[in-house]
Formats: sequence, C-alpha cells, structure tokens
Amino acid sequence: MTEALQENVSTVNVSDLETVALLMLLIGDAEAGEIMRDLSPDMVQTLSKTMLVVANADERKINTALNQFIEKNRTYSELSKNAQPKIRAVLTQALGPASTDAILDTSSSQNISKAQSLLAWMNIETIGELMEGEGPQISALILTMLPPQTGSKLLEVMPEEKQIDLLRRASSITEISAEIITELIEIIEHYKNNSANIVKYKINARGDIAKIVGLMKRENSIKLLNSIKKKDKMLGQEIEDEMFIFEDLIKFSKKDLGTALRTIDGTLLSLCLKGASPALLEKALAAMSTRAAQTIQDELAEMTRIKRVDVEQAQKTAAKQIRKLVDEGAISLGDGGNEYA
Repeated sequence: MTEALQENVSTVNVSDLETVALLMLLIGDAEAGEIMRDLSPDMVQTLSKTMLVVANADERKINTALNQFIEKNRTYSELSKNAQPKIRAVLTQALGPASTDAILDTSSSQNISKAQSLLAWMNIETIGELMEGEGPQISALILTMLPPQTGSKLLEVMPEEKQIDLLRRASSITEISAEIITELIEIIEHYKNNSANIVKYKINARGDIAKIVGLMKRENSIKLLNSIKKKDKMLGQEIEDEMFIFEDLIKFSKKDLGTALRTIDGTLLSLCLKGASPALLEKALAAMSTRAAQTIQDELAEMTRIKRVDVEQAQKTAAKQIRKLVDEGAISLGDGGNEYA
C-alpha cells in the first residue's frame, strides 16, 4: 500500500458494495460495461444506485476503498488466475476438446449461465411471447432456466392444459446436450435482436386520463365523456370507471363511508378490503359497528391465498355500486373535488 493511501485511510467506513461502486467509477467505461454485462438485472440495479450515491465521495473514502480492495485481493496469486486456461490447454492437447469439456464441464455450464442471464433481462410477458413461438420442448427448457418466482408467475397466466404439459416436459429433463443449449441461446438472442420492445413498462394510461377528465369542470367532463362514448362506448365506460375507484373511499367522511360500506355484501366487502391500503382499511373498520368490524377482521384473517385479479374485480364491482350512491346524491366525496362526473 502506498504512503498516499496510508495517510488518508483512517476511520472511514466503506462497505464492499461501495468499494465495488467506486472502482466501477474509476475504471474505463468499456471495462465497466463488460463487468455490468455479466451481472444479473438486480445486481446491476443495486450497483448503479450505489454508484450514484458514492459519485461525490471524497479522497479519504476513495483511498479507503482502494486499500480494502488491495488487502482483500492480496492473496489472489497469478497461479490461481491462470489455472483454468492452463489445465484446459493440457487436457485438450492430450484428450481433445470434447473429452476436455466432459471432464471440466465448464463449456455447458457457462452456456447455461449465459442463457439464464439473457432470460433474466426479459420480463414475463416477453418470455411468454418467446415460448409461444417455440416448440413445447424448448418452452419446457426455458421454464427450467427461470428463477422459481418468475416461473410461477409465468405459469399462472397460462391455460391449465398448457401448465400441465410444460410441467410434465420440464420435470422429465435430466440432461441437455451442448448443442441444445447453444441453440437455445441463439433463439433467445435472435428474438431479443428482432423484438421492438424487449423491455416493456406497464402504465395505467386510462387511469391517468380519468384523473385528467375528473379534474375538469363537471359540465365539461360530462360532455367529453358523452362524446367519447358515441365514438367508443367501451372506452368511455372504462375511463368513467377509472374516475372513481374503491381506494377513493378514503376521501369520504366517516358517516358517508359507513353508508357506502353498508350497501356492499359482506363477502364482497371483505374481498375488497383484502386489497385495500392500510389507511383505507383502518378508516373503513372505524366507520363500522364494533360487531361488523370484528366480523370483517375475522374474515380477513381467514383469507390467505387470494388472487389479485379476484380482489380487483371485487373492488370494481363495489365501486360501481357506490358510484350510484354518489350519482343519486346519497353520499358525496369528502374532498369537495370533481373526480367523478
């Protein structure tokens, strides 16, 4: 360690992640890009955020990071660094490349890692589209390459018949040839290079439009909605539905909230509140009688694995019922705004 480093390294605390982030900022862009390419999406995101945090690090922190890096890598010898290429060269000379791969088993494992890395950068919808265009055996192989959480989400949106077929095929895979793995990588890369939107972001455009329309003057919003419905009745209705959602109940007064909740069937209400925000749930329970609130709490406690789609559908149904009460003037939004026309 140089004297310059020793002078500035004192009691500055630098985590391993911060050390890596600082080193990534210090090396060239090309080298940093090569490193990033081999990381998982989660690691890239974490490292990138840390790089932003440490970008303004002072000299002492930078020197501490460099010192820690040097100390932790002091025992990494040239022998260990060059061991794998040396061993491979010797075995290839003696046995040939095929037997060498069989012994070291690195070529296939590296390709599997590459395939998994490529898939990790694709969202569930894109992976589903990729599998839809391939045969069932390739689709099953892709399923085995996915993290369990991603695989489960992918299966949930598939028809039951396809779920069973994929699981049956995937469960029967015990070994894969190097050629198949190479083919899989080529398929993924080809799809990636020819897909216009490999990374897709979900946006609630209609929800945003509904907020815009809802903030207009009442007479103007009604006129606009009626005009939209004349051209596209379904779109107009969907925008109107988004102008009042179940979560908007939090804006109601305690009295109006109690009135609204009493019009909703008990089972439906429990399902709605299962997906409500903690603030709305607390306010809703406070607006009920003690007995009713306890019943709801008991039902919520018994609800374990509830599908999000069922909760969302229940909230839409309840919102429509409550919206009628608002239309009739039985209750009103507590913020005095014009979020529903």
